[in-house]
Amino acid sequence: MKIFLGSTGVFLISALTAVSVLIWFSMQSLPMRFGSFELVMTSLGQLTALAGMALFSINLVLSGRFKFLEKYFNGLNRMYIIHHVVGGLSFVLLLGHPIFLVIRFIPTSVKFAFSFLFGFSDWAVTLGEISLLVMIALLVITFYARWRYENWKLSHQWLGLAFFIGGLHMFFIPSDVSASILLRVYMLGLAGVGLGVFLYKTVLRLNRRTEYDYIVEGVDRVSENVVSVNLSPASKKMEFIPGQFVFVRFEDGGVPRESHPFSITTNPSSGALSLGIKVLGDFTAMLYFLRKGTRARVEGPFGAFSYSRFLNRKQVWIAGGIGITPFLSMARDIASSQGKDYDVDLFYSVKDKDEAIFLEELVSIAVKKPNFRIFPFYSNERGLISADFISKHSTDFAKREIFLCGPPMFMKALRKQFREKKIPNRNIHSEEFQLQ
Repeated sequence: MKIFLGSTGVFLISALTAVSVLIWFSMQSLPMRFGSFELVMTSLGQLTALAGMALFSINLVLSGRFKFLEKYFNGLNRMYIIHHVVGGLSFVLLLGHPIFLVIRFIPTSVKFAFSFLFGFSDWAVTLGEISLLVMIALLVITFYARWRYENWKLSHQWLGLAFFIGGLHMFFIPSDVSASILLRVYMLGLAGVGLGVFLYKTVLRLNRRTEYDYIVEGVDRVSENVVSVNLSPASKKMEFIPGQFVFVRFEDGGVPRESHPFSITTNPSSGALSLGIKVLGDFTAMLYFLRKGTRARVEGPFGAFSYSRFLNRKQVWIAGGIGITPFLSMARDIASSQGKDYDVDLFYSVKDKDEAIFLEELVSIAVKKPNFRIFPFYSNERGLISADFISKHSTDFAKREIFLCGPPMFMKALRKQFREKKIPNRNIHSEEFQLQ
């Protein structure tokens, strides 16, 4: 059964963070922690630092793209959503750490409070100030700068440096961490794991050992702004289930050696990989010029968005635009008789007929497989697709598993409409991966 937005993973993150807070509370009585204004501000500063560093450590682990963690978050896509949220929360908490410590001095001396924040007098304090400034700069870039993907990715990697400097500050400055062996060991353990994952993935790049070698067999121009990159295994074939995605890095062929996520459109029994890609920027535009024989490194598969994962064989698939790609893999799997027992209604929402690039193939599958039905929907003619339209054309609609893939607002609007029709969240499955 699907757990919406990976609540098991969220619980584990919360529990790991709470342990540091509980150890801190066990060290002294509440009057000793909150007996005066100065003590309150000091305590809040310490709590935000502990929780912030714990979340930062965990977030570095989440960034490692470890497949064994997917089951706790119901897919890498949701794990990345949580990664984004946890990153923002850790930043806010770490920012609150010096703010609370400065506020405690304001009633006594504003000048001293200012010098405490920007004095750079003590080397251990200075480490914390440098870490915070680096983090602020990098996170501003992460959330607001419109950089090229490779520049954004490089700046994101420097967060590991901010974490390392912040960790040195935490362990060398006199605090409850230095006073409690239990707290020190626990925080050192979290920080060590986080830093280890960062080194594993970014510096040592040992994660590349889990990649597969593939060769480009050709690039098909499916439409004006959609290409299909066809790959064959150079050695060991990657096993996957229909609907999953992979990270691909092309080693030559005039394309930057960047790792990008793309949906698989082939079915698992084909032996090859085809990637359905919409041209959205400089990198994807260059894929038109990939040459046959170009080497590709494929990492994956990732994702839990697949019809085959659910016991309920009555399903509704709803695709918006290029969101058809994971469904294409599933439909091709059904065409190969792998999903012969499934009863599927596929709604394919696009602006017009010209944008329905895979419609002809999907219709041919529907002709051969009576349990697979295709409903094209043209928004230029009918407006936005709605839950009312879907419920009118799908038999036993309320008893089906619902799958959504498309632009974020498309999925958000339909999910809201389904919830208004009393469809449980656990029966609505969406693919929110947006890094393509």
